[in-house]
Amino acid sequence: MEAIDTIAAKEVLPLEIVVHGPIPGMILEHCLLSMYLTRQTPQDPCRSPCLHAPYALIDIIGQQRPIVPDQYCRNHIFLAHDLACLPYLYRFCKPGIKSLRIEAQYYPVGLVGLVTQIYRKVLDQGIKALTESELTALVEASPRGFTAGAHLEHIGNYFLAEARDPGLALRLEERTLIC
Repeated sequence: MEAIDTIAAKEVLPLEIVVHGPIPGMILEHCLLSMYLTRQTPQDPCRSPCLHAPYALIDIIGQQRPIVPDQYCRNHIFLAHDLACLPYLYRFCKPGIKSLRIEAQYYPVGLVGLVTQIYRKVLDQGIKALTESELTALVEASPRGFTAGAHLEHIGNYFLAEARDPGLALRLEERTLIC
């Protein structure tokens, strides 16, 4: 958070913060799936096996990290859980931060609407304005659970408690570099 504060204070360029959505942890220039499934080399033309089924890497603790190809046959390996900075949103409402972004290109339309509605309400009225049913709907609609950043463990069911207890949010905040 200190790094964001420093950058925002300088106001050299408009600063945009991603506050919700799937976050790529790595981008591979060569098609990992094609090389593994068809035994091709990076020089061979890609046969696009990734277009036939969804794939994910499973890390050493058993978390699935989805692999999503782009139009250039690069593989985007996403974090196991979606970013959700809802309990920390007030920290991003300061001079120097020009916009907050929700990464929703992989969400169904209904989830995009729900996420946008909830974030708008928190920006307008504060976190305490959310009802338990709104928070529950957000958690249940999430395809992969939430994290408040790459350096913080999976929040999952604790998201509701965290959003309601600012003390918990502040304690969790000290352990992350993103939120």
